[in-house]
Amino acid sequence: MNHIVILAGMCTLIGTSTNLIVNSLLVKTVPDSGLSLFSLIWIGLPLTIIGFLYILVASRWLLPDRQSPVEQLENAREYSVEARVTPNGPLVGRSIAEVGLRSMRFAYVLEISRGERLLTAVGPDEVLQANDRVTFVGVVDAVNELRRIPGLLVAEEQTYQLNLRHAQRCLVELVLSPSSPLVGHTVRESGFRSTYNAAIISISREGERLEGKLGDVRLRAGDTLLVETDQNFVERQKYNREFLLVSSLQDSSPPDFRRAPIAFAILIIMLLVASFEVVPLFQASFIAAGLMVATGCVTLSVARRSIEYPVLAGIAASFALGFALAESGAADLLAGYIGGIAKGDPFWALVVLYVATVVVTELITNNAAGVLMFRSRWPSPRTAT
Repeated sequence: MNHIVILAGMCTLIGTSTNLIVNSLLVKTVPDSGLSLFSLIWIGLPLTIIGFLYILVASRWLLPDRQSPVEQLENAREYSVEARVTPNGPLVGRSIAEVGLRSMRFAYVLEISRGERLLTAVGPDEVLQANDRVTFVGVVDAVNELRRIPGLLVAEEQTYQLNLRHAQRCLVELVLSPSSPLVGHTVRESGFRSTYNAAIISISREGERLEGKLGDVRLRAGDTLLVETDQNFVERQKYNREFLLVSSLQDSSPPDFRRAPIAFAILIIMLLVASFEVVPLFQASFIAAGLMVATGCVTLSVARRSIEYPVLAGIAASFALGFALAESGAADLLAGYIGGIAKGDPFWALVVLYVATVVVTELITNNAAGVLMFRSRWPSPRTAT
């Protein structure tokens, strides 16, 4: 999957940061010669198709054997999570295997409660029906995985009373201390939701899931609770002596699928506007990002957290490294080697340039390699004079 994403990134100008960097250098060196959004697709798309076919055929020999979900969960802290199949949703009338519940990474289907019937040893051909209650067993990341499946409502009975919007919710793991007033009480008796503004989704005891109804479980010291709460819960409770451990899960806010059509429409409009050069790509991207926030597809806090500052710093540093190599004469030396091997043949010049870029990328970052190889083709102003 990672290699396919990298290959597909060569199809558009915004596919990778290296494409944008080289294009900016091209515009700066030769004005009015920048690449359009899909200029690279004539090379990138055939390579992506070839790479996809190769991976599809060769993956069975190249990928290592994986453990089954049950084997993966044997030594991990297990939770059991119940999810309801929504009526008229995309899962109704489709089999377990067809919707991907058979091949989940962090969980597996334990049983299905359908009205008065309880289906155990659920097979891959079992067809889901409206309002089925499916019990999953998995590690803590299983909840995030289940939330990303349209048509499933996870721990609905426990979380629907929380007065929190989707974007404000997150998952937190708690370990009860011996001094906690919750010890000795059932979940229903404890009043956990009203006391902490958090809903218990599942409980793990000594690394194993607890069976039976969640509300009837009598809490003990050392129990690990998986709860859904607001983003500031950890900050409020991290010094609370009622808990031995308070740990939040990264990126655990449930997705809001209602905004998906709006987000998709904004993306398509941005691509069309940039493709027909109605608005430059840079401005179109900023406008699209602003519309995502304005329409509620993402919150302002999520937008701020989505900015990868270490990546931006790495890109900026790669410029310095690339220009340093160019100014030191390394680019001119490399250009001389490429020209000597190619001997004026454009095809072989392209082949040698490609091979040299692959080698250089193993030594420095891809962005710095892009700057260096560009400079090996276009001499610096000082060299040109």
